[in-house]
Amino acid sequence: MEAPENPDISVVPEKSPSAIYIHIPFCRRECYYCNFSKLKYEQNSAEKYTDLLCTELKLRRDQHSYIKTVYFGGGSPAIIPDASLTKIIEALYENYNIGKLSEMTVEVNPEECSIEKLNFLKSVGFNRISIGVQSFSDEDLKYLSRNHSGVQSREALETAIKAGFDSVSADLIIGLPDQKKKTLGNNIKIISSAGVNHLSAYILEGVKEYGGRKSPDADHQSNLYNTFREKISGTEFDQYEVSNFCRAEAYSEHNMNYWEGGSYIGAGLSASGYESGIDYTNYSDMENYCRSIESMKIPIADRIENDPVKRSLVTGLRLTKGIEKEKFTIYESRIRELIEEGFLEETEKYYRVVPSRMVVLNEILTYLI
Repeated sequence: MEAPENPDISVVPEKSPSAIYIHIPFCRRECYYCNFSKLKYEQNSAEKYTDLLCTELKLRRDQHSYIKTVYFGGGSPAIIPDASLTKIIEALYENYNIGKLSEMTVEVNPEECSIEKLNFLKSVGFNRISIGVQSFSDEDLKYLSRNHSGVQSREALETAIKAGFDSVSADLIIGLPDQKKKTLGNNIKIISSAGVNHLSAYILEGVKEYGGRKSPDADHQSNLYNTFREKISGTEFDQYEVSNFCRAEAYSEHNMNYWEGGSYIGAGLSASGYESGIDYTNYSDMENYCRSIESMKIPIADRIENDPVKRSLVTGLRLTKGIEKEKFTIYESRIRELIEEGFLEETEKYYRVVPSRMVVLNEILTYLI
């Protein structure tokens, strides 16, 4: 079904940015399955990048918007020098109204989680930490070519809890070719007992056969995803988004802003943002990113003005609560078809994806739009 020529733009009311995403592209080792922009870590490169990023933050200066959340993603933000992280945070305070942040998140890998590093991160304002555990199985970690062991994964979570962060999140990857249901159950058991209050679980994507490494099978991945979802339903974790689970409403405020259609600033190499109804993406190569900033220009490579109704449909159906029925009447015919076929269901106020069908969300969205 085609969207109307003049959609009701009140579906996604224009808001001032309330969030900032900061991309730190450096890694000690590149994961072959990761599609984010990344660079091999070198201290000189990290220090130069810090200066460029701080200049970009100044170019985007906004003292009027009330920023509630900041998210440092990567790459691995924690590996850059402490002085560089401090400098970036100082640039945020100098150029944005972030005096009353409710959430500031940093991504880290288990091998970076010394108590000294975590205490530093807490001291400069991070109150939420997301740890790239991926699995507690050494067999899984070997397939993923990770730098840490299952034991290090456990220790990282314990250290983060000890450091006193308001929220500790763990990332897991589901759907490795030889991954077993027992492994998923063990991962959930460890997460549940560690005191972690948030969990992200992503299906492994984009992996091809090479060097003896098998590529995942789609049916196998679907079965593992639904097994994981069923097993975790017996714990204190509730699913609130296709890949995210939390205890006691400890959801990611920053990511909820994305999914509920809020505006946000994206800064750094390849970072994306959404402002004034425009989705934009920065340059993903250092040459153009650097050249743009040194010319005192905001380093945007692409801008897209998306239909706000369609955009809200795509982000909203990621959430387990779904989308408000009254705001999507233009899609009602196809939505009804998907309800009859068992892909969607309706409550009094919402349309939502049937939980067991979350694994084919992309196909559902393709059919709708």
